[in-house]
Amino acid sequence: FPNHKFNIEIKDPKSNATDLLLKVAKATNAMDRILIAAEDDAIMTSVRKQIPDTIPTSACFGEMFTFLQMLLSDNLKNYSTKAKAFQIPESHEGQDLGSPQLIAAAHAFGVEVHYWTINDPIRMKALVAAGADGIVTDLPALAKDSLL
Repeated sequence: FPNHKFNIEIKDPKSNATDLLLKVAKATNAMDRILIAAEDDAIMTSVRKQIPDTIPTSACFGEMFTFLQMLLSDNLKNYSTKAKAFQIPESHEGQDLGSPQLIAAAHAFGVEVHYWTINDPIRMKALVAAGADGIVTDLPALAKDSLL
Protein backbone atom coordinates (compact mmCIF):
# COMPACT_ATOMS: atom_id res chain seq x y z
CA PHE A 1 0.00 0.00 0.00
CA PRO A 2 2.51 2.61 -1.15
CA ASN A 3 0.06 5.51 -1.01
CA HIS A 4 -1.55 4.83 2.37
CA LYS A 5 -0.81 6.14 5.84
CA PHE A 6 -0.47 3.82 8.81
CA ASN A 7 -0.97 4.09 12.53
CA ILE A 8 1.26 1.52 14.22
CA GLU A 9 0.98 0.87 17.94
CA ILE A 10 3.84 -0.76 19.81
CA LYS A 11 2.56 -2.68 22.83
CA ASP A 12 5.41 -4.94 23.95
CA PRO A 13 8.33 -3.18 25.67
CA LYS A 14 10.51 -6.28 25.42
CA SER A 15 10.19 -6.82 21.67
CA ASN A 16 12.38 -5.45 18.93
CA ALA A 17 9.28 -4.01 17.26
CA THR A 18 10.75 -0.52 16.93
CA ASP A 19 13.85 -1.84 15.16
CA LEU A 20 11.73 -3.94 12.80
CA LEU A 21 9.34 -1.06 12.17
CA LEU A 22 12.18 1.26 11.21
CA LYS A 23 13.71 -1.36 8.94
CA VAL A 24 10.43 -1.93 7.07
CA ALA A 25 9.58 1.79 6.96
CA LYS A 26 12.95 2.61 5.40
CA ALA A 27 12.80 -0.29 2.93
CA THR A 28 9.33 0.72 1.74
CA ASN A 29 9.87 4.49 1.78
CA ALA A 30 7.11 4.81 4.38
CA MET A 31 8.92 7.01 6.91
CA ASP A 32 6.60 9.93 6.16
CA ARG A 33 3.47 7.79 6.10
CA ILE A 34 3.47 6.31 9.60
CA LEU A 35 2.44 7.49 13.03
CA ILE A 36 3.87 5.48 15.89
CA ALA A 37 1.66 5.00 18.92
CA ALA A 38 2.22 3.54 22.38
CA GLU A 39 -0.10 4.07 25.32
CA ASP A 40 2.57 2.99 27.79
CA ASP A 41 4.82 5.88 28.85
CA ALA A 42 7.99 3.77 29.08
CA ILE A 43 7.44 2.28 25.65
CA MET A 44 6.92 5.71 24.06
CA THR A 45 10.00 7.09 25.78
CA SER A 46 12.03 4.19 24.40
CA VAL A 47 10.49 4.54 20.93
CA ARG A 48 11.29 8.24 20.75
CA LYS A 49 14.91 7.55 21.68
CA GLN A 50 15.20 5.11 18.77
CA ILE A 51 13.39 6.88 15.95
CA PRO A 52 14.26 9.96 13.94
CA ASP A 53 12.38 13.14 14.87
CA THR A 54 10.86 13.07 11.41
CA ILE A 55 8.57 10.15 12.31
CA PRO A 56 5.51 11.42 14.17
CA THR A 57 4.28 9.84 17.39
CA SER A 58 1.06 10.00 19.33
CA ALA A 59 0.79 10.89 22.99
CA CYS A 60 1.24 8.19 25.58
CA PHE A 61 -1.00 7.99 28.65
CA GLY A 62 1.09 10.29 30.84
CA GLU A 63 1.31 12.97 28.18
CA MET A 64 -2.43 12.86 27.62
CA PHE A 65 -3.09 12.98 31.36
CA THR A 66 -0.85 16.05 31.72
CA PHE A 67 -2.61 17.79 28.83
CA LEU A 68 -6.05 17.09 30.36
CA GLN A 69 -5.00 18.31 33.80
CA MET A 70 -3.62 21.53 32.33
CA LEU A 71 -6.69 21.99 30.13
CA LEU A 72 -9.09 21.46 33.04
CA SER A 73 -7.18 23.95 35.18
CA ASP A 74 -7.13 26.42 32.26
CA ASN A 75 -3.35 26.55 32.42
CA LEU A 76 -1.95 25.49 29.05
CA LYS A 77 0.45 28.41 28.68
CA ASN A 78 3.51 26.26 29.51
CA TYR A 79 2.29 23.14 27.72
CA SER A 80 4.49 21.44 25.15
CA THR A 81 4.54 17.98 23.63
CA LYS A 82 6.46 15.88 21.13
CA ALA A 83 3.20 14.16 20.17
CA LYS A 84 1.64 14.93 16.81
CA ALA A 85 -1.65 13.25 17.72
CA PHE A 86 -3.86 12.42 20.67
CA GLN A 87 -5.50 9.05 20.10
CA ILE A 88 -8.21 8.81 22.70
CA PRO A 89 -11.67 7.48 23.54
CA GLU A 90 -14.64 9.85 23.68
CA SER A 91 -14.60 9.73 27.47
CA HIS A 92 -12.43 8.46 30.28
CA GLU A 93 -13.57 7.98 33.88
CA GLY A 94 -16.55 10.28 33.31
CA GLN A 95 -14.51 13.01 31.63
CA ASP A 96 -15.76 14.09 28.19
CA LEU A 97 -12.83 13.92 25.77
CA GLY A 98 -14.92 14.55 22.68
CA SER A 99 -15.51 18.23 23.31
CA PRO A 100 -14.80 20.92 20.74
CA GLN A 101 -12.81 22.73 23.45
CA LEU A 102 -10.39 19.82 23.86
CA ILE A 103 -10.01 19.48 20.11
CA ALA A 104 -9.42 23.23 19.66
CA ALA A 105 -6.86 23.26 22.48
CA ALA A 106 -4.98 20.34 20.91
CA HIS A 107 -5.08 22.02 17.50
CA ALA A 108 -3.61 25.19 19.03
CA PHE A 109 -0.48 23.12 19.74
CA GLY A 110 -0.46 21.50 16.30
CA VAL A 111 -1.75 18.19 17.64
CA GLU A 112 -4.35 16.15 15.76
CA VAL A 113 -7.11 14.37 17.67
CA HIS A 114 -8.14 10.82 16.70
CA TYR A 115 -10.98 8.99 18.47
CA TRP A 116 -11.36 5.25 19.02
CA THR A 117 -13.28 3.01 18.72
CA ILE A 118 -16.29 4.76 17.20
CA ASN A 119 -18.84 2.45 15.58
CA ASP A 120 -21.90 4.70 15.78
CA PRO A 121 -22.43 6.87 12.67
CA ILE A 122 -24.07 9.63 14.71
CA ARG A 123 -21.03 9.85 17.01
CA MET A 124 -18.69 9.74 14.00
CA LYS A 125 -20.45 12.72 12.46
CA ALA A 126 -20.55 14.62 15.76
CA LEU A 127 -16.84 14.14 16.42
CA VAL A 128 -15.88 15.18 12.91
CA ALA A 129 -18.18 18.21 13.20
CA ALA A 130 -16.42 19.08 16.48
CA GLY A 131 -13.09 19.06 14.64
CA ALA A 132 -11.76 15.52 15.10
CA ASP A 133 -8.99 14.69 12.66
CA GLY A 134 -9.49 10.94 12.68
CA ILE A 135 -11.89 8.17 13.61
CA VAL A 136 -10.79 4.64 14.42
CA THR A 137 -13.61 2.18 13.83
CA ASP A 138 -14.35 -1.51 13.49
CA LEU A 139 -16.74 -0.59 10.68
CA PRO A 140 -14.86 1.27 7.92
CA ALA A 141 -17.66 0.83 5.35
CA LEU A 142 -20.12 2.45 7.76
CA ALA A 143 -17.68 5.30 8.42
CA LYS A 144 -17.18 5.83 4.69
CA ASP A 145 -20.94 5.89 4.06
CA SER A 146 -21.57 8.16 7.06
CA LEU A 147 -18.79 10.67 6.52
CA LEU A 148 -18.53 10.99 2.75
